[in-house]
Amino acid sequence: MRIAGVDYSITCPAICVYDDNNPLTYDNCIWYYNQKGHKQHETNFPAFNSDRFFDDKDIRLYALADWALSIIVEHNVEAVALEGYAMGACGRVFDIAEATGLLKSYLRKAGISLYIFAPTFNKKSFSGKGNANKEKMINTFNQKNKINIAESMGYKPDYFGSPISDIVDSYSLIDTFLKERIKL
Repeated sequence: MRIAGVDYSITCPAICVYDDNNPLTYDNCIWYYNQKGHKQHETNFPAFNSDRFFDDKDIRLYALADWALSIIVEHNVEAVALEGYAMGACGRVFDIAEATGLLKSYLRKAGISLYIFAPTFNKKSFSGKGNANKEKMINTFNQKNKINIAESMGYKPDYFGSPISDIVDSYSLIDTFLKERIKL
């Protein structure tokens, strides 16, 4: 089964695609992230056309949903693990809720199974600590894969920002999905 872990955000979403015929490792995953200033994966599903009006925010939300769905369909993903909303989140929570709702709608229309994990549950499952910070999640990833992901992507070894933390979160969602699938 092909599984995608999606760490969805407006500024730097990340997708990890994995085929469960292999062990879950860094090398057995295909990685995507969408961050301004980096090469993007082209979308195959334009969600809007020129005769409709969208403001800049709407265009970004649809473009990101197109981008994510395009990758998921291209890789014949059957199940998507997605992080649920964080309780007590602040900032642009309505924007991310709109964006995530749009992605969920796309996935359901495409017939792709969706599994949602609370952020604290995902962190606890992956790192052993429900309130793990970015550094803890990245260090857990590095230990499990015997790699320094930041260094392998050309960053300083102690870098914990985007896109590294987003990529690790997308991977951790697959790890959590696999652990929970056994329980079903």
